[in-house]
Amino acid sequence: MNKALARMLPAAALLLISACSKTPEPAAPEPVARVVTTPAERGDLPITVNGFGTVEFDPARQQVLATQIEARVTDILVQPGARVEQGTVLVRLTPSSASGLDLSRARTDANAAEAELQRQKRLRDDGLSSDADVERAQLAARDLAAQVGTLNQNAGAIREVRAPREGIVDTIMVSAGDVVASGSPLVRVSAPDAILTRINLELEDATRLSPGDPVHLEGLDGGSQIADATITTIDLRVDPQTRMTAILVPVPPGNGFLPGEAVRAAAVAEIRKNALLVPLKSIFTDEQGAFVFVDMNGTAARRRVKTGPSSSDLVEIFSGISDGDHVVTEGGAILSDGMKLNTSPAAQTPSGDGK
Repeated sequence: MNKALARMLPAAALLLISACSKTPEPAAPEPVARVVTTPAERGDLPITVNGFGTVEFDPARQQVLATQIEARVTDILVQPGARVEQGTVLVRLTPSSASGLDLSRARTDANAAEAELQRQKRLRDDGLSSDADVERAQLAARDLAAQVGTLNQNAGAIREVRAPREGIVDTIMVSAGDVVASGSPLVRVSAPDAILTRINLELEDATRLSPGDPVHLEGLDGGSQIADATITTIDLRVDPQTRMTAILVPVPPGNGFLPGEAVRAAAVAEIRKNALLVPLKSIFTDEQGAFVFVDMNGTAARRRVKTGPSSSDLVEIFSGISDGDHVVTEGGAILSDGMKLNTSPAAQTPSGDGK
């Protein structure tokens, strides 16, 4: 037994020496995240209110053509949307039977008044009537004659309703064969270069705006129309169906917008002066609130921040970081506090005023 143990001891010693002389395995390399950073900078942050609406003709530059006496519509010679020159015939009318009766009645009354005037003159010559009686008869005859002249003139004028100026036929309000009363609208003609947008907004957003505030307009019907304009009117009436209010924005001519086109609008409600700004994509949130990752000499440092208003791709920071801190804008989703960074600078800084 002792001899066998003695023979095993050298072999065990050799195994122990061999185990102790093994080269230790290298430690796992510390992970390094490739990120893009942007410095936090101060600038002016425009706070915008966004809404959608449509382009329409400016009501202030529209003209409604109406008939002066009762008439029948015989022909409609244009279609809605047609561009017309001054003097273009739009609608043809003929006086109705009632209009003819009115004219006939007025002529009878005018003839009777003229006969009465001549009678009063003869009586005055015979000393049976005064000058005042003659003047009253003369005034009545003159008024009735003027009425006949007006009815004659209107009856001739309404047979062809013409465009009073160059424009676009916005609406035709009658159909062929209709009998329309005196004063009834027939056609609405709009100035071709006078269009505006009616932008629907929530009431709380509309009350933040004022006439004269700038608005950026963008067409949504497949074109590339854009325009910068200003608010002229804020309509605070709440639409009973949409529960929205509206702003009216005239569209500058030559931008390609057309009546009926859908538009998106961004109106500047406020400008935050000298705000500390970072890109919106640098902000992360968890159950404790908002935070950013700051590059601290090649190491990621999580910083809790208090955020303020945002607009477009920028957000104001009230506390948590300082001017010049480089916040991570790309690659932050995989970061943890203390992770090593391989940093590349962003192509642009987050200056809100474009500086």
